[in-house]
Amino acid sequence: MTAFLDWITQHLTTAPLWIQSPLVIMASVLVCALLAVPLLRVIDLAGAAALRIFHREQPQQPIASRKEN
Repeated sequence: MTAFLDWITQHLTTAPLWIQSPLVIMASVLVCALLAVPLLRVIDLAGAAALRIFHREQPQQPIASRKEN
C-alpha cells in the first residue's frame, strides 16, 4: 500500500498544475460528499430527538371560551 501511495504522490507532484488542480478538487469533493452523508444523518437524528424532547403541544381552549374578533 505504501508503494502505491508513493507512486501516486510522485506522479502527482511531477504533473503540471493544470492536471493537479482538477484531481485535487475532484478528490476533495468526493471525500467531502462521503463525509457529509453520516454527518447529515447524525444531525437528522439529533434534531428528531430534540423535537421529541422539547416539543410540547399548546393546550387548546374550548371553542366557547375563545375571543371572537
